[in-house]
Amino acid sequence: MKFQLPLIAVTDLERSKAFYKKYLNLDVEVDFGANVTLTGGIALQTLETWRDFTGGVDISFKGNAGELCFEEDDFDGFLQKLEGLELVHPPLEHTWGQRVARFYDPDGHIIEVGENIAAVAQRFADSGMTVAEVAVRMDVREEYVLGWLRAGDTAQFEVTELWEAQRALLSTLHKCEKIETGKLGKSQQTLLSKRIAALKIALALIEKEHDSIK
Repeated sequence: MKFQLPLIAVTDLERSKAFYKKYLNLDVEVDFGANVTLTGGIALQTLETWRDFTGGVDISFKGNAGELCFEEDDFDGFLQKLEGLELVHPPLEHTWGQRVARFYDPDGHIIEVGENIAAVAQRFADSGMTVAEVAVRMDVREEYVLGWLRAGDTAQFEVTELWEAQRALLSTLHKCEKIETGKLGKSQQTLLSKRIAALKIALALIEKEHDSIK
């Protein structure tokens, strides 16, 4: 079995198409008349045909029981587009540090637009936090943080730069592995274990990057 796409019923298909283009930059990719599929795989279905599909069950809008989620690279710029929209709540920052805005589409479906999660991780890293500290702050595993930071890094590395980074990380890893954990407190042992794991992940990413430019 394979999941295909989310589908929402709308009262005015043309109005909804214009809305999703204006605010979310989604284009019509497939047009079946009473059903269209937008960029990213969201399907809009006319209310009349949706009633036929569902056997005439009662249909209500603005139930607030779900949402369509998006991420935006220029989140601050996107906030300027919210004027005139009906907001679910004012823009806020979640406990893991991601800023989000939620608003209704013309039929009361909730739309969430959040800050690019990689940008959130990068913001914390730029403030001086280590990968381990960012992981704690965002309540995720360190490998996710490393992946996000790598995704946000568009710099191209030379082979020599990768080897130098690898040698430096290996040296640090060997030093960490030689530390006698029996002399450390429990919290220090935990921190050391996390640092060793992060170093190994970083080395694996470097190896992957090296393979991609061979």
